[in-house]
Formats: sequence, C-alpha cells, structure tokens
Amino acid sequence: MPYNTTGQSHAEGVQNEMDIVRLLNISSIMNLLGFVRHYDEETLKFIHRGGTQAVEDVQIVNHESKVVGGISVKQHKNGTCDFMNTSRLENFLPASVVTLLRETIAEIRANHRGDATQVDRVRKLLKDITNTVFQSINSNNIRDLLKVSNERNPEFFLIKDFANHRLLNYKHSQLTELAESPYNDENTYSLVAPRGATGSRRILCNGQDTGLRLRIALNNGVKALLDVGGGCNNNSSWTLKVQWDGIDDFIESTQPYGEYSYESSE
Repeated sequence: MPYNTTGQSHAEGVQNEMDIVRLLNISSIMNLLGFVRHYDEETLKFIHRGGTQAVEDVQIVNHESKVVGGISVKQHKNGTCDFMNTSRLENFLPASVVTLLRETIAEIRANHRGDATQVDRVRKLLKDITNTVFQSINSNNIRDLLKVSNERNPEFFLIKDFANHRLLNYKHSQLTELAESPYNDENTYSLVAPRGATGSRRILCNGQDTGLRLRIALNNGVKALLDVGGGCNNNSSWTLKVQWDGIDDFIESTQPYGEYSYESSE
C-alpha cells in the first residue's frame, strides 16, 4: 500500500479531534458520555492536545484549571487503530534485532538514495527482514509491549464510529486484552501472520486471537527512505506498533461508559 507523504491524513485526523473537542465542551454531551458522572463535576473543560509526543489527544481540566484526566481518540472507519507507535525499538526488541533493522536501512539509503528503480527490490528485502525479526520476538517481548501500551494510555478512549454516527466512550480498563491479560504470568503469547499481511502479525494469547496485532514498518515508506517519493518526507525510519483490529467485535460485546449519537454533519 502506498504511503501518503503529503501530511493530508494527519491534518484530517487533527481536524476530527478538534471537532470532537468542540462537542465534548457542550455540557449535555459530556454528561451523556459519562464524564460528569465520573468526575462529579459539570464545569469540566476539554482541551485538544494531540501531537506526536502526546499519548492523549484530549486533556480533561476541572474548575480549578487542574488536568484531571485524558482521552485517546480512536477514529474508526475501517481497519486498525494504534495503541502504541514508537521508534524506540531498543526498549522492546532484542539488541541484535534492532541493530539488524537499523543497519539494513542505513545501508540501503547509503547505496540507493535517489534510485527509483530500487523501490520494488528494497520492499522485498525489507519484507524478508521483518519476517526474520518476527521469528525472534518471544512471549515475554510481547507481554512487555502490551503492558507498556496499557500503562502509557490515558484512562478513557473515545471511539468515533463513523458508520453509525456515534461517539462511544470507554475506560481503558474495559479492554482486558491490554488491562488484564498481560499481567497474568500464566498467559503465553505468540504471533501468527494474517492472510495477505507482510509487515504485521496477529497477537495470540494462549492460542486465542486478542484482536491486537504487532506491526514493524517504515514510518514513511520505501519511497521516502530512498528520497524518490516527491512528498514532504525525504527519509524513513523503523516504527513498532501495537494495533487494534478487533474494534467492531469490542463495540458489539462491550457496554460503553457513555454514548452520544451525532448528526452526520457534525
């Protein structure tokens, strides 16, 4: 799949978050979503934060101007949402694996920068490399990733369900695949390749699909790595992602903490 390197997707995501913040600051909507009940306060303010360094997309501020909580916004049209997206591979993968990944792209960039004829060849090479890397990731590596994904996220996550025009508010503790399962030392994790996927693996717990997947990929794609894409990015580096593709099953089986139905124009 080609990468959009124009920044359009990010801009659209930020605008959606700002639209959600506008709705949250309407007292009747914050009440329906359960925030008034949770904080026992009707004068809460919701402030858009976002940015690549922030985990929460929205800060919750009380009447004393104190930040009392945060919200991660999951914009669900189709596909996956991220719970973790990091370039700090050394915190989670064996040192030999990190060295292999980084030396590979450094060598590619040094030898083939500006050569558009190498795009397909490099894609195949990186596919082979990531397949090797996934085989080196063990149960404890996966468990640590899931624990960090859980602990770094704010208390609430808000799903914008585009298909049904709903905002669904949940506590992160309701997603037991992150909040409970990794803390049970008797659980064993493994990876399995989804059909047709090359850069990701489904995460299994005791052989059962968790609805989560692990992805290792370049943040801006191969063309940016080779500086032949013509977009605003002229480099690319490895990222490690914990993604969620079990969103629809979760929505169907889990009662939200609060819910608001909006008009399609909102």
